[in-house]
Amino acid sequence: MNVDKLGSLYFSREHDLDRELFTPLASCSHKIRCMTGYFTSSVLSELAHSLICFLTHTEGNIQFIISPNLSEQDLNAIGKSVELNESFIHILFPDFELTENALKFKALNALSYLIATKRLTLKIALQDTGMFHTKCWLFDLDQGVVAVHGSINATQSGIARNFEQIAVNKSWESDNSKGVVDKIDLTFQNIWEGNYEGLKTIPLNKACVNYLLKKYEDLEKSEDIQHSLMRGLLDITASGSSLTGSVQCLTVPTWLNYTSGDFAHQGKAIDAWIGNEGQGILAIATGGGKTLTALVAASLMVAKEESLFIVIAVPTIALLNQWADDVKAFGVEPLKTQGEQLGPQMNYGLRRLRLKSAKCEVMIVTHESLKSAKMLRLLDKAQKSTSLMLIGDEVHNLGSIGFQSVAPDVFKYRLGLSATFQRQFDEEGTKFLLDYFGSVVFDFGLDEAIGVCLVPFDYFVHIVTLDEYEEEEWAELTFKIKKLSYAAELANGSHEKELWQALCIKRRRVVESASAKISVLASIFSRMELNKALVFCTDKDPKQLNQVNALLNNKRINFHQITAEETANKKKLAGLIKSFDSGELKVLTSKRVLDEGFNIPQTETAFLLASNTVKRQWVQRLGRVLRQSLKTHKQKAIIHDFVVMPSVSSEGIDLDLKGLIKSELQRIQFFDSLCQNGLERNGTADVVEQLLELLEV
Repeated sequence: MNVDKLGSLYFSREHDLDRELFTPLASCSHKIRCMTGYFTSSVLSELAHSLICFLTHTEGNIQFIISPNLSEQDLNAIGKSVELNESFIHILFPDFELTENALKFKALNALSYLIATKRLTLKIALQDTGMFHTKCWLFDLDQGVVAVHGSINATQSGIARNFEQIAVNKSWESDNSKGVVDKIDLTFQNIWEGNYEGLKTIPLNKACVNYLLKKYEDLEKSEDIQHSLMRGLLDITASGSSLTGSVQCLTVPTWLNYTSGDFAHQGKAIDAWIGNEGQGILAIATGGGKTLTALVAASLMVAKEESLFIVIAVPTIALLNQWADDVKAFGVEPLKTQGEQLGPQMNYGLRRLRLKSAKCEVMIVTHESLKSAKMLRLLDKAQKSTSLMLIGDEVHNLGSIGFQSVAPDVFKYRLGLSATFQRQFDEEGTKFLLDYFGSVVFDFGLDEAIGVCLVPFDYFVHIVTLDEYEEEEWAELTFKIKKLSYAAELANGSHEKELWQALCIKRRRVVESASAKISVLASIFSRMELNKALVFCTDKDPKQLNQVNALLNNKRINFHQITAEETANKKKLAGLIKSFDSGELKVLTSKRVLDEGFNIPQTETAFLLASNTVKRQWVQRLGRVLRQSLKTHKQKAIIHDFVVMPSVSSEGIDLDLKGLIKSELQRIQFFDSLCQNGLERNGTADVVEQLLELLEV
């Protein structure tokens, strides 16, 4: 049924409220909220059809504000599940399936399950005199909010037995309806957050449940229970419960020192950005604390603004999850966008800002979502009611043509983050970043970070040669490339240029996936005890990663391959990191997925089986390994690099091969300039000399 066709007034004896009223609303809602004087688990039975429609079509949750008039059996069901560790859910509910029948016929068990899985949250409202006795439901839809209010309590009697009247108001229907909905919405938010004068709002946690159960031993009347609970609030407070809420606001954690010590550069970066009127790029080395620096800067801007909507744009789902954890550490629950619609989340955040139940909201999106047409429309709407701030993580990615063509001009504050913001081989993209985000206001490179907030490292280069089959393929491709050498100077898009480029990529694949790398790697493995190591393989040929995995299997070394599946699954990734941290997993293998947004500071050793020609990748990989680890107190890291020495014909080297050798040389010199063993024997000097000799042929 279309929500717009719902009536404005219902009498319970004339309608099936579950199917005729609640189901149309629940089926298209992404959040349900209710204030009710009386609550029992039987409400799940009476609204089983509508609630299962909601629970199965969205990941949203249901919030109840209730009076403390709960039955003993409901309290026991609640006590079973509040503050339950997620890992015990499958033990307590081994065969439970969330179905309409489960809600209808196993309401007590369903109540426990929904609370344990965080799909349903209960808070108790207590007032100095009288009783909390309101009866209102709010359904958050894409087009707005619907308020259902009248005389029905969230009980079996209220919904199915009594003669009750229910009014329906839609926020988009008329100014009068909008006024009613906004008033109920604001009241709910203030009570939920503990900001309603004369009311105390407390979470229904273990302490509260135990206190109420104890009162059942000698109290029977509901008002006695309520007033007795009021007298016991100090006891509940002492047990750790929070009684009052506060307006949501980014707050710098007390443990974060950003003005002195190893991370004093963070304070300098923040001062530089604020001094540039909240515009600019912070070029801080990977591992230098870019995320925390940005959140401190945002916190200071929140203090200046009446309200601030912050958009954090990241390239990957893994980074989205990491940022979400850091934002929570600053006291804000970020708006979720992974797997959910942008519109409802942004509308919810903007409504909280408008109702002043939040001073700031933080939405984390991917770079792809940021440039979507829907996001651009939402941002244009948002700027009319609040100030906007954009934090662009790995900001170099936003220099692409795709973002340039749609970049929104609605952000009052813009903060770009990247260890290497320059877009190599793309001057126009780099210029766009500087124009859009502002100049680089602070630069803290690896050379400054190593030995301060990053650990030093030793660098070892291993020379690899091609086998006879690879030499043959190399020679054949080189011959074809030389025949098309003139195409290198042709315009992009021409058939000959595309063919030349394809041949060059094939030849580079031969180098990156050279089979001898596995033999050399095996030799290194035999001379050392592997622990907390990363292996970076080529993304041009899956065979190399499979060979590395097979080598580790043969040596009976515990490892795990990291793919996009792991980095997108927060729980799975956390399990792998825990195993890696404990030493159960000795090695992680991957292709490019480890380059951005993968934070395992306890890593001690990295093997670079293949690297591209982009300096940004070298910096990011180095940053993965050099982070300080408070858990392991590592003193240094080790980098093993692999360089293929290709054969060169008597005719000399072609343009692509020359570029390949130069990039290998530049990478070695880059790492060598930063490592602590560069001047030792068996260092990089011999390899550098051989590469220079090749360039002179």
